[in-house]
Amino acid sequence: ALAAAELWYGGPHAPCMETRCVPRAPSQIPSDFEHLTYPKEMDKDDIRTVQGFYVEAAKRAREAGFDIVYVYGSHSYLPQQFLTPYYNRRTDEYGGSFENRARFWRETIEQVREAVGADCAIAVRMSTDMFMGEAGTQLERDCLPFVEMCDEIVDVWDINVSGIAEWGEDATPSRFYESGRMLPWQKAVKGVAKKPVLGVGRFTSPAAMAEAVRTRALDMIGAARPSIADPFLPRKIEEGR
Repeated sequence: ALAAAELWYGGPHAPCMETRCVPRAPSQIPSDFEHLTYPKEMDKDDIRTVQGFYVEAAKRAREAGFDIVYVYGSHSYLPQQFLTPYYNRRTDEYGGSFENRARFWRETIEQVREAVGADCAIAVRMSTDMFMGEAGTQLERDCLPFVEMCDEIVDVWDINVSGIAEWGEDATPSRFYESGRMLPWQKAVKGVAKKPVLGVGRFTSPAAMAEAVRTRALDMIGAARPSIADPFLPRKIEEGR
């Protein structure tokens, strides 16, 4: 099997209770998830420093034997905070227009790509809709243009929905949402991406998983919890059991 490491920086969603360090974020917007967590707005030195954290973490992951490293943004973590107007109120080259809001994430992917070379695949996890209205990430306005912008430097797109305060839209028990809950968003990304698209979304039926791949709605199904329940699930699907 291939092993992947999710590399992320929490921004305002990192309370740093042990260190008492003040987290860094695109703007000085308090967390809408953690209690009483207030970040400082990143200056240019902070941006370079944090991008360096991703680079060094990717190198450590490669040296430890990981095959894939994530430049993770989903669920309102730092790269997607830069992309999203709710968290990003900047007026410099990292805020405002889509191209500016996408700049931090694009640069970070480029730097990680250069650091690991051909030794690791680069995965990006992105929320296509934060369910916050215009202030949140929007599929057509933010997500699809970002996929088109970065497709050539990303090896796999891992697509889901929700911001951290609306995480129940993603992680809710399956009885509250239909199987394949996120397929409409994932199909939209599949329509513009040349690289493989991976997804999750209440897949409780092996038949539904196989159908999603067969119809090219997704290239891969993320099935961590089903695999914990039955680690032989992929083999059983292949053998028609």
